[in-house]
Amino acid sequence: MAAVVKYLHSIDGRWKYRRVVPERLRAHIDGNIREFVRWLGAAKGQPSPEVLRKYVSVGEEFEALVVMAEKRASGQYDELTEDLIEHFIATVRSHMLEEDEEGRFDESEDDLHEAVRQQLEGDSRAKIADIPDRRWAKRQEGIDRTLEAWRADLARGHISDFVKEELLDRAEGYGLRLAPGSLGFRRLAGRFLQLLVEYGDAAQKRQEGNLVPTPKPPAPMTPEKRRGLPDQTITGLVEGWWKEAKAAGRSLSTLDAYSRTARQFADFLKHDDANALSKQDVIAFKDHRLEQGKSLKTIRDGDLAALKALFEWAVANGRMASNPAKAVKIITPKRNLSRSKGFTDAEAEAILMHAMHHKGATRAAKKTAAAKRWVPWLCAYTGARVGEMVQLRREDVRQEGKAWVLTLSPDAGTIKGKVLREVPVHHHLVEVGFIEFVLAAPAGFLFLNPTGDTEEKLRAARRTIKNRLVTFVREVAADPNVQPNHGWRHRFETLARECGLREDVTNAITGHATPGVAASYGNVTLAAKIEAIAKIPRVAIQRTA
Repeated sequence: MAAVVKYLHSIDGRWKYRRVVPERLRAHIDGNIREFVRWLGAAKGQPSPEVLRKYVSVGEEFEALVVMAEKRASGQYDELTEDLIEHFIATVRSHMLEEDEEGRFDESEDDLHEAVRQQLEGDSRAKIADIPDRRWAKRQEGIDRTLEAWRADLARGHISDFVKEELLDRAEGYGLRLAPGSLGFRRLAGRFLQLLVEYGDAAQKRQEGNLVPTPKPPAPMTPEKRRGLPDQTITGLVEGWWKEAKAAGRSLSTLDAYSRTARQFADFLKHDDANALSKQDVIAFKDHRLEQGKSLKTIRDGDLAALKALFEWAVANGRMASNPAKAVKIITPKRNLSRSKGFTDAEAEAILMHAMHHKGATRAAKKTAAAKRWVPWLCAYTGARVGEMVQLRREDVRQEGKAWVLTLSPDAGTIKGKVLREVPVHHHLVEVGFIEFVLAAPAGFLFLNPTGDTEEKLRAARRTIKNRLVTFVREVAADPNVQPNHGWRHRFETLARECGLREDVTNAITGHATPGVAASYGNVTLAAKIEAIAKIPRVAIQRTA
């Protein structure tokens, strides 16, 4: 019969819980079982609340069985933190005293003894005397013998084979796999031996009629607490990651992107607990972003890349037990390119003409107007990233002989790879007045007007200008299949190939990495770059300013 609830089947009037054990784990489960089966009670209509409670319990039992088998298969042992030892001891204390309580009032042994005595009397026709308080006396004998042995072991600091085996059995029931020869095991064994003596004393007091209550077991520890992991928020991971990433040269734009993704993920989940995450949470977030209309590339290279990097750092630094995003993937189809990624000649002419004739509307927008006037031209003749151009400073422009040179420096802001780069100024830029503009400008940023001197203020100013440039370019180049700022970079690379420029020289100008071991030897000189820039054809605009 089909399952009414997952893994729950009605078979011959009884509820059967059935799970298949993964084949690779069967050899690591006692009995080498292929299936995990539990019968939960009579099946009448829908499962009763009692059956459903059992269903939850046996489900947890199966999951614990699989977790232990995984540990055995991988040779993994649990690390024993102080909190974990305390929780284990408190749990076992409660269970042992509860077992003692139940055993003292269990009359089934008396019934069995009486049945055997009567049978023997019938067979031998002889009276067999009953022993008063036989069960109490037997328990007392066991307590006296074991308590004496435990006290002696505790005094000598000796862990007997019996104690080791009992501890290993109790630990497996708790969900721990212990390495008997480890320091952690010896520490736990000593605490367990103390508990046995404590338990023996309590059992002895109960034998004498004294009240010794059974403590309630402590609340279950989460898997993360068992591993000794600290409380960790999703959004808080960014701060820890950035301390290392900043020293490693990661860009501020990456910090912005990771911070945004972490915040969006936490908002979507409606909680900020990094150690409560699962793979399904990441998948659900991915699906949510798809429903929002985000592109597959944005989700893959933005959202998932950020989460994977943050969680991988967290695992490596003991903040999380595992990376829930590690195996999450998204299919990225090949782009159906209906055109080249770079601007066409007509688009390039239209944009540069649009820039040439732009006039700022107000005095306050003077630097914004300058950015619209010059940044498209700079990108067109350098192939640089727009962010590198908008943060250009007056002091970054200098003359070398007859040539003018731009210094793209990490000191000015974000430079990918954190490597200073020198780029010659194309002669067309000189002709249309760029150098005159620079020489007339005050020291500092040519196009940015940050409201403060902090990194955050600078990032905000850079982001504002870049966004305004996107809008400005779209006024004359509206094709959504070409990126309004990055299109210049693709166009420059195309022109460089048409001019026969060496790849390493082009890469030294644009800031792309040159593959191969040979690229790490020698340098591309400024003279080689000046010669290369001179070969880039000018955009055929109708007239110059």
